[in-house]
Amino acid sequence: MKHLVTITIIMIVMVCCNTRHSQRTSANPDDTITFRARLIDTTNDVPYYESDDFYAFRIEPDTKNIVSLYKVPFKLSKEPFVNIHDTTVVDTIYTYAYRDNKIVIYKSRYKDLLAQFDVTDSMFEINGKLSPGISKDYFLNKFNIDHLIHDTVDIGNMDRTDVNRFYFRNNTLVRIRIEPYLD
Repeated sequence: MKHLVTITIIMIVMVCCNTRHSQRTSANPDDTITFRARLIDTTNDVPYYESDDFYAFRIEPDTKNIVSLYKVPFKLSKEPFVNIHDTTVVDTIYTYAYRDNKIVIYKSRYKDLLAQFDVTDSMFEINGKLSPGISKDYFLNKFNIDHLIHDTVDIGNMDRTDVNRFYFRNNTLVRIRIEPYLD
């Protein structure tokens, strides 16, 4: 009897440890990512929050990974563009369109740069589960914003060279528009 009780206790402990381990490893790590946002400006109709740590996590699409990132049948257009720093070089602007979504990438000789990200479909996700379709409460939680916000809010870096505009309707994120400063 004593031996049976010992075996039963060992089995219970093993099952409990295994359950806790599977819960810990199966959680989506993106759900735990939050960003610090600090209100900088309210003089315009759109409040501006600074969140430099938001950019540490941003995975930007480029001409090599965009199709694998989003897995949609993009309509692709290419346009030559004379480089403003060296007029002997012609770069290319790639525009990927799908429904009402548009992603523009400036491809220079050495680097791909995100020029525009304007999306309304929930399949286009950025920075840890931020996509059209999420609730305003979820968004506020992601940025640790503890007060109500307007239906349009800007979150960017301190020098305002990279601004993300988020549009809400009926407490749901309906559009994300990013237009970083390119030089």
